[in-house]
Order: sequence, then structure tokens, then C-alpha cells
Amino acid sequence: MEKIWNNAKFIYTEFRNYFDASKNPWGSRVPYVNQHCEIVDNNGLPMFWSDFDIVSDEKTELIFSALGIVDIYINGKRVGNDEMKPGWTNYNKRALYYVYDVSKYIHEGKNRILAVVSAGWYSGRIVQSTYGANPPAFIANIVHGGKSILVTDENWDATVGGPVRLADIWDGEYCDATENGYDEISTVGFVPKKVRKA
Repeated sequence: MEKIWNNAKFIYTEFRNYFDASKNPWGSRVPYVNQHCEIVDNNGLPMFWSDFDIVSDEKTELIFSALGIVDIYINGKRVGNDEMKPGWTNYNKRALYYVYDVSKYIHEGKNRILAVVSAGWYSGRIVQSTYGANPPAFIANIVHGGKSILVTDENWDATVGGPVRLADIWDGEYCDATENGYDEISTVGFVPKKVRKA
């Protein structure tokens, strides 16, 4: 499993007056890339996305984890039926990961993956800084035909927004139905406001 993550990096956004983002909970094992999108109350959740090309009809897997809770969308569809992924763990020791067969979500040509990240058990209202000083983060690898074709790195785009304006495992979600939905944002060609490169 370690080889799969060799080139992947956790990507995250900055929390204003919230964390010292210079520390990685796992030392130098997995690098962090700061997307420099400031999160303030009620302006949405961190979103990370990347477009990628598929040239053949082969099995495609998504391997991912998060410090916090993550929902994944590919080409306008939410991936999987699991909720509150990747679940609680002792983040000082480990991060849980998922492997999904995402072949049915992709097609030949250009595709888009979108990750929406919230604080969850990692850094929610009640557990702020319990597991260190890093903001919620996301890491992923897409494997197509047995080869890694996309990993999280500084080439992903990021912004803060979407219909969920604020989310916490203790306080629930605040939604604004007038905002673009994640199904729309995860469609190739859609450009959210305030896009940042790593």
C-alpha cells in the first residue's frame, strides 16, 4: 500500500486564526500542499477538484482518505453510499482509507473528480486541535488499468463554497439551496468562483 501513496500529497485549505498549518501529523511521510483558500463561517466547505483523461475502457479504482469527513463526486455523481467517510480513528496513529471501483462513474475522454471536506472528528467544534494543528485535508490516488493516473498534488484546484455552508458532526449542516450543487461543480467545464491553484 505504501507505494500507491508515494507521489500523493494531502491537500487542504487554510483556516483563519484556527490552526498552525505548518505541522504534518505524520511528519514527512505524506507531504502537505496548502491551497490557500481561507475558510470563514458560513462561506462553504473546502472543495478540491481535478480533471483527468481516460483513454481506454479499463477498471478504475479510487483510493482515498481524509483528515475530517469527505464526500467524493465524479462527473456529477456522488461516489458510493457510505456516509461520514472515512470514519473516526485516532488520527495521532493512523488514517483510515477507502478503495472504490469507480469504473461506472467515468468515461473515455475528460472526467472530473471533486472532494468536499469538512472537519468531522478530526477538528470539529468540540475536538479543535485535539489531533494537532492541521486543518482538514484530503488525499487520493486514481488507478486506471493497474496504473496510477492521478494523485492529489499542487495541480489540483481548490475553493471554498458549495451548497453546504457549514458542517459539524455535532451541529449538523447549514445548507443554501441557491448555491451551485456538488453535482454541477463536479461536471467538466464548470468553474466555481474564487478558484485557486496549489
